[in-house]
Amino acid sequence: MHSPRPPAPPAMSPAIAVALAGCALLIIGALLWKVFGPPPQPQWAPEDTAQIRSGLDFPALTIDAEELQRARSVHYEESELSGDLDARRQALLDAIKEANRAQFTDADPIDARTLQARIDELSASLVPATGPRGFVPLGTPIFEACATSLEALLEAVRRGALTLEEASSAPALPRFASYRESCGNVIPVLRQHNLLTDKAVWKSPSSHLLFDILQRYRFAEIIHTIQPTRLQLAPYEFEMLTRWRIEDPQAFDVRTRRRFLSRVSTIIPDYDIALAHARLDVHGKSPEEALPRFQQLVSEHPDSARYRDLLTELRRSAGLPARSTTSAPAP
Repeated sequence: MHSPRPPAPPAMSPAIAVALAGCALLIIGALLWKVFGPPPQPQWAPEDTAQIRSGLDFPALTIDAEELQRARSVHYEESELSGDLDARRQALLDAIKEANRAQFTDADPIDARTLQARIDELSASLVPATGPRGFVPLGTPIFEACATSLEALLEAVRRGALTLEEASSAPALPRFASYRESCGNVIPVLRQHNLLTDKAVWKSPSSHLLFDILQRYRFAEIIHTIQPTRLQLAPYEFEMLTRWRIEDPQAFDVRTRRRFLSRVSTIIPDYDIALAHARLDVHGKSPEEALPRFQQLVSEHPDSARYRDLLTELRRSAGLPARSTTSAPAP
């Protein structure tokens, strides 16, 4: 007697068969892509991405407005001045305004030496009350008035109410009186240092923030013989100011940028000094001309993936193979 034959397994659903076949093709395709496809793109950290993609140039400087405000709120100390000290504070601001007004071509002559002595005497008398972090905030009314009146002047230039040259020499009174006494003649400086275009537009989104830092730097310089300017500003402010001085090729000449770079290690401890030196060394050169200097950078820092990838990108931009079997001598 024969045992009953076990029932045949149910036939595979056509949909399942198609799905399995599709999965198999995907797996095979992935394996083939892994073996024969292009190499994977490197996974760079955001800072490395910015540095590598910038090539011979420094990445554009971006100032975080919220971080700037936070740094100032932590660093600066407001001083409660009353009586004679408050009168001295107001006298200091008035003397600064007088010095600012004197910077324009149609200004009445002043005794600059006597005025400077007055500013020095008043500021020195206030420092014991303000301390090193409380002196710069004394200038807040001037900083705020300058920001508002400068923007009004620039907007007038953009509308064609006056030329940039007129704004740079003697903008009309009384319309621009606040600008004159709060800012001084700053437009030529802004143009010279690549913060303002010839169309009266800020050069970059961070340009007006840089000027805001410069205003505080200029105020802090009044007592630099009593308290170093760097220590008066919030650390983030001075870091951004230092980076700008090193990294903007249109703001300063190479010699000046090198001078600021020589001081950066005490201001920004993790600053990439070696890469900055290489970029300053090849200022104005083409990628082909710059390659030897960056090959030298890689040979001096063989463990730096950033430098190797940057050299690879430079070779690509120069139309050369990504890798080279020979090294060109350093310049």
